[in-house]
Amino acid sequence: MLSEWFSMLGPIALAALVVTVPGLAAALAGGIRFDVAIGLAPALSLGILAIADAAASFLGMQWGLPVIVVGTLAVAVLNAAVGLGCRRASHRWPHLLAPDLRTGRRLPWTNAVVLVLAMLGGAYVVAAGIGAPGAINQTFDAPFHVNAISIVAQTHSATPSTVSSASGGTAFYPPLFHAVAGLLVIVTGISPIVAANIVALVIAGVMWPLSIALLVSAVVGPSRFGFAVAMLGSVLISVFPVLLLLFGVLWPNALSISVVPAVIALIAMALGLVRSRRVPLPLVLVAGLVVMPGLYYAHPGAAFVVIAIAVPMVVAAEAALLARRLPSRQGRTRVLVLIALTVVAGVVFWRALDYVPGLASVRRFQWPAQASPSAALGEVLTLASPLNPDLWIYGLLVVLGVIAVARTRSWWLAGAHVLLAGLAILAIAYDTDLSQTLTGFWYNDPFRIMAPLAVTAVPLAAFGALAWRDSWANWLARHPVSGPEPVARVLRSQAAVASVVVGLIIVVLVPGTSGLGRISRALSGSYAGAGDQLVSDPERTLYESLASRAPANATIIGNPWSGEVYAGVLSGHRVVFGHMVVPASPERSLLAARFKDFTTDPAVCAAVKKLDIGIVVEDSHLFWADRDNRTRSYPGLTDLSGVPGLTPIGSGGTAKAWKVGACRS
Repeated sequence: MLSEWFSMLGPIALAALVVTVPGLAAALAGGIRFDVAIGLAPALSLGILAIADAAASFLGMQWGLPVIVVGTLAVAVLNAAVGLGCRRASHRWPHLLAPDLRTGRRLPWTNAVVLVLAMLGGAYVVAAGIGAPGAINQTFDAPFHVNAISIVAQTHSATPSTVSSASGGTAFYPPLFHAVAGLLVIVTGISPIVAANIVALVIAGVMWPLSIALLVSAVVGPSRFGFAVAMLGSVLISVFPVLLLLFGVLWPNALSISVVPAVIALIAMALGLVRSRRVPLPLVLVAGLVVMPGLYYAHPGAAFVVIAIAVPMVVAAEAALLARRLPSRQGRTRVLVLIALTVVAGVVFWRALDYVPGLASVRRFQWPAQASPSAALGEVLTLASPLNPDLWIYGLLVVLGVIAVARTRSWWLAGAHVLLAGLAILAIAYDTDLSQTLTGFWYNDPFRIMAPLAVTAVPLAAFGALAWRDSWANWLARHPVSGPEPVARVLRSQAAVASVVVGLIIVVLVPGTSGLGRISRALSGSYAGAGDQLVSDPERTLYESLASRAPANATIIGNPWSGEVYAGVLSGHRVVFGHMVVPASPERSLLAARFKDFTTDPAVCAAVKKLDIGIVVEDSHLFWADRDNRTRSYPGLTDLSGVPGLTPIGSGGTAKAWKVGACRS
C-alpha cells in the first residue's frame, strides 16, 4: 500500500510547501540564516496562516492560496524592515542587534543528510501506519475533523466558527489543521479523508523534524554525533507524533505540538540560554508575535505546553542574571525587583485563567486515573503509554542527559522535562484536586500530556549520548588499546566511539520490539478500528455509491454512531450529524426521536424539508455500542425497514440506505 502514497506526491508536496515556505520566506527576508530559518519555518508558517485566515474572515475574502501569499508578503516586509534596522544599528548595540556567530556554524552537510533521513523516517512511520492515503480513521473524533475539512472546502472559509459548525456548534475551534487540509481539497480535488492523512504525514515528516532540529542545534550545540542521536530519537520516540495520531484522533493537537520545539528555541534565544544567539533579539520578538496566533489557531493546548516549559527557562535566566549582578548592589536590587515582578505577573496570569470562559469547561474535564504511581513512573521513564510501545534505550539516554545538564547552563531543560514528567504522572495515576488543577489545561488527559515529553526528551537524549560517549572515550584514554598505533588511534577517537554508540542504539531498536515496525503497527490500529469500526469496506462502497444515487443537494441523516458521520464525505453530500456528539436543536431532536413518522406527522415532515433530507442510512453495528449509552438516543432512526415513504437504494455490510420520499407538512 505504500506505493499508493507515490500517487499523492503532488498534494503531499503542496502541503509541505504551505507549512514551510511562508515562514521560510519571512525569516529569510529578515536576514536570518538559512539553517535557522528552515527550523523556524513551520512555526512561522502557522502564524502566517493564522493571520491570513483571520484577515480573510475580517475582509470577507475566500480562503485559498492568494490569501496566504498576501499574508506571507506582509510578514516578510515587516521582517525585512526589522532586519534592516538591526543591521544598521548593530554597531551601537551588538549584544541585542547582531547575531553571535562565534560558536554557531552553518548546518554541516552530515547534519543535513541526517535531517533528511529523519524526515523520511517520520513520513514512513505514518504512511506505513495509515496504510493507504484514503484509509479511514476509525476513532471517535476523526469524523468531526474530516467533516470540518469538507465544510472548509465547500465554503472556502476556514474560520473557527466554520470548523465548529461541523459538529453543529458555533464556539471557537482551532481551525488550522482543517484550513491546511481544506486547502488541499480546494486546490487538488482530493477527498477530505485523503487530505487529513496527508497533513498527518507532513506533521510527522516535515514540521516536527525541522522544529526539533532547530531546538537541538540551538541547545546542544554543533555536535554532529549529538544531532544524529537526537534526530534518530525524533523518529523513534512514539509519544509524539504517533501517540496523538492514533488516540482521539488528535490531529490539531499534533499540528500544534510539532512546532513547540522551535518556539522553545526562540524563547531560549530571547533569554540568552543558548550557546549563541543566531537571530537578533528584535527579530526573535517579531517571530514570537507571529507565532502566538499560530499556536492559538493550531491548538491552544500547545500554548500551555510552552508556558510550562518556559517556567524553568525564566527561572534559569533570572538566576543567571542575578549571579552576574551579585557583586553590584544596584544591579542586585534591580534583578530582585525583576524577580518580584515576574512572580506577581505569574500569580495574576494564573488567577486570570479562572475567568476565561472557554477554558473553564476544559479544566473541569476529568479523566480517571489509569495506573498506579509506579506504573506511571515507568511509562514516563520509558516514554511509553498503554497505546504506544516503550523506548527504554532512549529513556536511559534521557536520564543520563538529565544528570549531564544538571550543573550546566542548560539545566532548565532537565527542569522542564521533570516538570512535564510530573504532570504526566499526576494525570496517569492521581484523581486529586492538585492533578485536576495542574493538568486540566490538557483535559486532564494522560495522552495529551505525554506527547510534549518528546520536546524535552529528544535534546536530553543527545546530551545523554554525548555524556556516554565522553565517558567511554575517557575510559579508553586511561586504558591503552594494544595493537598497531594507527588502529589504536582510531579506536581511541571520539568518532569511533560515537559510531559504536549509534550502532548499539540501532542494533537494539531496529530489529527489536521498539523498532519502526511496532510504532507503525500501533498507529494502524486507529485505521483498522481495533475491533470497533465506524465504516467497513462494504459500507464504504455503499456510501460512495450515494454520490450518484442520491438527489442533488440532498442531506443524509442517520444515527451518528453509525457510518452516517462518514457517509457525507464519502458521497459528497452534507450530513445532519457531523459528529457523534452534536448540540441539540429542535429539528435534530425531533428527527432523532420520530423520523419514522415523517409521512404522518407534519412537524416531522417540516423538519425533513427544512434540513433538505433526501437519504437516510441505518447500520445495525454501532460504534462503541457496548461502551456509551448515547448510541441508543436515536429511536426514530432505528428499524427503518418497511417504514412508509422510504425506498431502498442500496446496502453494504451491516448498513442500508433509503431514499426519503415526499411528505406533507
